[in-house]
Amino acid sequence: MTEESTRDHRDRGPSEPMRPELDAFLPLADCLRPRKPQELREWVLAGCNRFAQVPELRDPVLLHEGTFKWFHEEIYPLSVFAVARYGDRDDVICVPRRDPSRDVDAEIHEPSRTLHIEITSARDPQEHLRMEYLVQHRRVSLTGPLMVHGNKRAGRRIENELEFVDHRESRALHLGWIKSAAEGKAGQGRYGRSYELLIAVEDWWFGPDDANEVTAFIRREILTLPLEFAAIHIVGLTGRLFLSFTLRAS
Repeated sequence: MTEESTRDHRDRGPSEPMRPELDAFLPLADCLRPRKPQELREWVLAGCNRFAQVPELRDPVLLHEGTFKWFHEEIYPLSVFAVARYGDRDDVICVPRRDPSRDVDAEIHEPSRTLHIEITSARDPQEHLRMEYLVQHRRVSLTGPLMVHGNKRAGRRIENELEFVDHRESRALHLGWIKSAAEGKAGQGRYGRSYELLIAVEDWWFGPDDANEVTAFIRREILTLPLEFAAIHIVGLTGRLFLSFTLRAS
């Protein structure tokens, strides 16, 4: 993994403190502005390009500090989903939400209804360590093992080995992370039929021959969970993977 090909999607929750010196590059009002699906996607991509032009933003963007966490872990996948589902429709409005008192990450206003979107990420539990290594060394192995010495406060040292993993093993790991993300949203009594669940995944591992295996896994391992949503969407951040499933009412 190189710096240019990396997106980090750790889910640390909406209570993480904001950093004014960083958030000036990504104003809250601009993030919350209602946009049509294609407008939202174009704004997100323009933001990514703008951040890349500011050297001082390299570390906080890669480490997802301040509002960059929210931008990359919720607004970015929302934009991918919006275009994949609605295309260039101009009668649909997408609105990211940032209100800790409400169980909703975004709203999508269709002509006849409003959908509440819950967004979560399927990720490597060690991804934050890979990102920290990337920031320090400007390179990191996507699949190689990590060795961690000490803690962050005392000056953590991370070692990363280069290791190649069979595609089937990589696919199994990613599918397991999708299941873990879904399990984290199951049986909580917080949602309902007006909610839809969006699971964002790093889909660089996804190939054309994987479609049947991935779909079968989701039907077998995820759709059988007690999910209190009207639908679940598996959204690949590169746009290679997009699967939607309607859930039966309990």
